[in-house]
Amino acid sequence: MDSNRKIGRTIGALFLVIIATGVPSNMFRGLSSSLARTPEFLQTINTRALEMRFVVLLSFTTHVIWVIVIGLLYPLLKKFSPKLALAFLAFWITSFAIALFGDLSHLSLISLAKEALHSSTHNIEQFQLLGLAKVKDYLWSHFMVLILYSSSTFLFFYYLFKTKMVPRLLSAWGMVAMVIVFTASWLNVFDQNVGMYPFFHNGLHMMVFTLWLLTKGFSKGNKLQTNS
Repeated sequence: MDSNRKIGRTIGALFLVIIATGVPSNMFRGLSSSLARTPEFLQTINTRALEMRFVVLLSFTTHVIWVIVIGLLYPLLKKFSPKLALAFLAFWITSFAIALFGDLSHLSLISLAKEALHSSTHNIEQFQLLGLAKVKDYLWSHFMVLILYSSSTFLFFYYLFKTKMVPRLLSAWGMVAMVIVFTASWLNVFDQNVGMYPFFHNGLHMMVFTLWLLTKGFSKGNKLQTNS
């Protein structure tokens, strides 16, 4: 088995684990602005504290696996274009830092809810406001991560499109999916709730792309190399 195919299949297997850990870490996070504005908000956080800690653990595991994926991809992109590889890496490093901040905000929210149990009823409104701020910290960080993720992954699919290491239809689909995620994330930043449908498109592509890598890996492709 040639090295490209082996790397592609390894990344496909890692993507499968990312889907298995990343999807539940988002689906069962349980944080929303609407929940944070309800009287039972802090009690709900306390009741679900163990589940939420487990979700954060899954999220951290996802980040670690992504680090391995980036470590495998970076040398390939660097051979093609050092500048593109550097931009790809910079987007991901920033994304990881913001994602960790979001997870820490979630953990500190759990601690805040626990402290609220031992506080007087006179202070409960302040705890509610602080809790809402923690939820907002997570939500804003989540959209920033999606913006950076879509930017870096667009560069990856551009690389695949140019080198033909996967069918061009698959890499072009990936670029379109990233543009949709990027646009939908910025719309959310500007308080335009577009729902989950734009992100489902990326999920569908991710599953198809992962299956392709697991069965085919990367082909030798086009040895095109830029001077940038």
